[in-house]
Amino acid sequence: MTIGGSMLTDGMIDLKPQLRKAFGAAREWYKGQQKSTNKQYVVNLDDTKFQRRFDNATTPIKVDTRSGNGAVDIGRRLENLDIWYGNCVEMSCLAAWFLTKAGFRKKLTFCGIDPPGDHVFLTAGEPPKSDRVHRFEQKQRAFMVVDVWMNIRCNSSDYPELVEQKLRKRSGKGQRITSYTQDGKQVIWVPDDDDYIANFLLSDLSGTPCSQII
Repeated sequence: MTIGGSMLTDGMIDLKPQLRKAFGAAREWYKGQQKSTNKQYVVNLDDTKFQRRFDNATTPIKVDTRSGNGAVDIGRRLENLDIWYGNCVEMSCLAAWFLTKAGFRKKLTFCGIDPPGDHVFLTAGEPPKSDRVHRFEQKQRAFMVVDVWMNIRCNSSDYPELVEQKLRKRSGKGQRITSYTQDGKQVIWVPDDDDYIANFLLSDLSGTPCSQII
């Protein structure tokens, strides 16, 4: 059985309907709205879609969505406050909330890529035993990755390759990604830059159960 083009083990089959529904709901929540504030475009700025997303990069998030009693609680607040903008943190929290609200009972882990990497996503099933994303390709007990910001839901072993494919595709569309260093300096990345991909795949990974404070 496949999900998002990826093979599932027998133990993960029961996750498919709920994951697909929550992932779709989170993507739909942001569709046509402000969506990510850290995506910019350097081409086609006369197109309304590109212009909207370019403007989003300069739109400050006016509500503190990064404090709360764990990812699920933050996701609940996002829905209750009708907040339609955010980046990978907010999108992952919203997906965690939608899964919890739907009665999802498997383990959910809020995974953060440590500096110099800069990204957050969810895993469903047994928490990752790998300490870096690129090691997801190695054989271990299967878990699923739910990455709303990257528009990826897949088996863990497929995630590194799909991430690299997605980043190269986005770069070809003229997308740029803004982030900040630990000292507050803004950095603008070309998605398929070798350093950006290396930081994504090779930086240390930390995981927190979604029910805990992050």
